[in-house]
Amino acid sequence: MVHYTRPSGTMPIVEEARAIAKAAADVGVRIAFAPAVKDMNPLVYGDETEVLDALPEATRALFRETFVRPPTSPESYLALVDELAEAISGPFVDVQYGPAGPQWCSPALLEAIAEASARTGRRVHMHLLETERQRLWADSAHPDGIAPFLDGLGLLSERLTLAHCVCARPDELDLIAASGARIVTNFSSNMHLRSGLGPIAEAHRRGVRVAVGVDGAALDEDDDILREMRLVHGVHAGSGLYANWTPAEFLALAVASGRAAVGAPGDGARARAARGFLRARPRRARP
Repeated sequence: MVHYTRPSGTMPIVEEARAIAKAAADVGVRIAFAPAVKDMNPLVYGDETEVLDALPEATRALFRETFVRPPTSPESYLALVDELAEAISGPFVDVQYGPAGPQWCSPALLEAIAEASARTGRRVHMHLLETERQRLWADSAHPDGIAPFLDGLGLLSERLTLAHCVCARPDELDLIAASGARIVTNFSSNMHLRSGLGPIAEAHRRGVRVAVGVDGAALDEDDDILREMRLVHGVHAGSGLYANWTPAEFLALAVASGRAAVGAPGDGARARAARGFLRARPRRARP
């Protein structure tokens, strides 16, 4: 999953996406490509004026130039995603919408993405409730609930993957499960940032489909997804005689949910060989 948050700026974004898709094809990697977008709260979760006013004039100008730029309009963003899809979509490249998160995206932008996703069938990848501060922002900005807010916009659906959900509550997990959306947990990244462990076992018990990611910050910065799966299993599988899943069940869950998140067909399960074929194999003679 390429949630593309930092284009290099050395070439037009469509040409950069083509180069990324070619690199993935050269090494045989399936990717989903979601250009990240945000249109509010570039510095803090709220009005940045007080922060900027406290800075020296030169620093204030640098911050404004670097972070406080004119926001992308919903129409421009949707047009960009259409252009990227035309340029790189294929059997092994799934172009998706990539809103950075509700704390960084206006309701108008999120609603436009939800409508476009419903119209086109294109998937959406978005961060949700990664940190305690984001939890506080969500409760303040949406006192009726962040999950009901997203559901009301039409974002919660089987086309949506939500990264992290470290601070998600039981009622929010229930709504995510009912919608068919999935959560991708990024265990090592959350440890690096001291964000918390996340209610992964609880999400599973409530019927949420769970995938595993590294968010660019695996345990030893090596993007080892198999070890990441082992870590998630080891921490969330339960304790003593009470198991939330078996290793085989968790592997199947993570693979199937991961494939759905990136637009891959099927659940990734290997088909068993036919019993008749196995019986027909010649046996070695005993010495």
